[in-house]
Amino acid sequence: MIERYGFMPDTGGAGEYRGGLALVRDFRFVGDEAILQVRADRQKYLPYGLEGGRPGTPSRNVLNPDGEARELPSKLTMTVRHGDLLHHVQPGGGGFGNPLDRDPQRVLDDVLEEKLTPDYARREYGVILDSAGCEVDVEATERLREHLTSAMM
Repeated sequence: MIERYGFMPDTGGAGEYRGGLALVRDFRFVGDEAILQVRADRQKYLPYGLEGGRPGTPSRNVLNPDGEARELPSKLTMTVRHGDLLHHVQPGGGGFGNPLDRDPQRVLDDVLEEKLTPDYARREYGVILDSAGCEVDVEATERLREHLTSAMM
């Protein structure tokens, strides 16, 4: 039974063009016993960014994260039992281009659509939102981006 299915915020690599978000799925096993086969990639080597884009996030597989959590390797075959839960997160895609070149309005749109958190927008894109989180603070964003640009040189 699928208990969770959706995108995870802050998982696409930052870039002028943001990488794709990681997909998360939680599978609850309802039969007596089953064979689970996991074939995942990008646990050790992150999805790379290009032309200054940041890498995406790694894939992750956890058996029973709500109890005695067991991190699983990227490739395995094992027996699961009734009630076991597999938490499977696919990797986030790498970004393309300098994150500081992304239009602040597009960053805000991503925050409003819950693809990014305000903290991630500030840390990775140099975008500061107003106190309500509904608009870009243009002056503060310009100052932060200037500071981040000079720190990179």
